[in-house]
Amino acid sequence: MKCCQCDVDKLSEEFPPEPLSKTCKHPPYRCLRCTLKKLKEQAAECKDTLECPDCHEPVSSDLISQLRRLLEFVFPAETVFADSTSAQEFEEDAKLATGGVFHVNMLDGKFCEIPYNPSQKIRDLKQLLQKQLDVPVEKQRLVFKSRLIKSFSDDRKMTCVSDYEIKPGDQLYLMQLMYAIKEGSNLKHVIMKLQWNWVGGIDYLDGSALVFNGDQHIGIIDYNNRNSAAFIGVSALTHSGDVLERDQQLGQHTINVFLDKIPDSVTNVFFTLSAWDAPSMGAFRNQAVALVDSSNPDKTEPLGDKVVFSNIASSQALVMSRLYRMEGGWDVVAVGKTSRGNAKNYDPLVATIRNLPSL
Repeated sequence: MKCCQCDVDKLSEEFPPEPLSKTCKHPPYRCLRCTLKKLKEQAAECKDTLECPDCHEPVSSDLISQLRRLLEFVFPAETVFADSTSAQEFEEDAKLATGGVFHVNMLDGKFCEIPYNPSQKIRDLKQLLQKQLDVPVEKQRLVFKSRLIKSFSDDRKMTCVSDYEIKPGDQLYLMQLMYAIKEGSNLKHVIMKLQWNWVGGIDYLDGSALVFNGDQHIGIIDYNNRNSAAFIGVSALTHSGDVLERDQQLGQHTINVFLDKIPDSVTNVFFTLSAWDAPSMGAFRNQAVALVDSSNPDKTEPLGDKVVFSNIASSQALVMSRLYRMEGGWDVVAVGKTSRGNAKNYDPLVATIRNLPSL
């Protein structure tokens, strides 16, 4: 997607995720940087009300600080500073974020502000997030400083915001649970389905699994490297190769995951889709991820949610889901983080994954 101001092709995540106000009737045409520049010009003119640069509808007075936080989330700080923006400017904007609110971000770019109340129950916070970000309470995995935020402590007491030392201006991350595999579960072999539809002639995306020990990338499973025995010494993950349903114009790569064979050295597995020859995934539709039980005869009914991703057409790659260890079992969460990189060069994808909030 091309920014109408700087005239540069950019990823969808480099644009505001939604119109600048509820009364704007158009999608964002300017990238985050150019939108911020326009709004700051208005603020410098001491206008009473900030306006959308395109339709001139009034926007929130704290939109500058909101977009600055989003820009910080999308890019490392040094990248933010590099574009004619000084560290002093950044700090001044950041001060606007400490006026009695904290922020909850999702990895697909959605976010919301929560009024700071140290005595607020986490249970009530999650109810609020369900309304604002449309993630059911039972599907929420809320993280702050690599710590999972729970509604109840180990001794079954209700927790509150102050128990997690959350302060005004802090950023929390919300992920959507697809399925939880509890400790002692009989579920030992699951299949991750990475799917897409093509338009016109047959075309392919690449489904891959990137395997990590903490933030150390230790191996890849894809069409060319189909067995994890090559890098962890055991066939804990295997790749199907291309699986095509031509009558439905449906392509998929499936990755077998043998949970009981995964060694302790593996803490996270990230499942991705990426374009091979095309510059982006714009020629494809309905990119989706689903987890299924291998013992299911037709292997079509998903365990938990099947997640279909949108607003990714301008992206070269997508981190779709994450399998990680949780309290003796495994959690599978949807990610939805766009990225550069593909099966020819995984380095940008690895960098994107390393910048995700840790657990």
